[in-house]
Amino acid sequence: MAGKKRRINKYSTLPIKVGDWVHPTRIGMSKTEPAYQVTSIEDGVYKIVQTEGCYQHKMEVPLKRLKRL
Repeated sequence: MAGKKRRINKYSTLPIKVGDWVHPTRIGMSKTEPAYQVTSIEDGVYKIVQTEGCYQHKMEVPLKRLKRL
């Protein structure tokens, strides 16, 4: 298959569970930012945290706004 490039999807299609690494898909969020880790799941709301040194950025987002790595 000369000339055809195979497209590789970097996101997983497996279900997201606590401890998984994800990227939030919000406006203003870059794909080059470090990943977030899922800390808890309650009533369809995923609590995620990104740690850089001693700083932690926490967010609560619905499943439709997350891509599993």
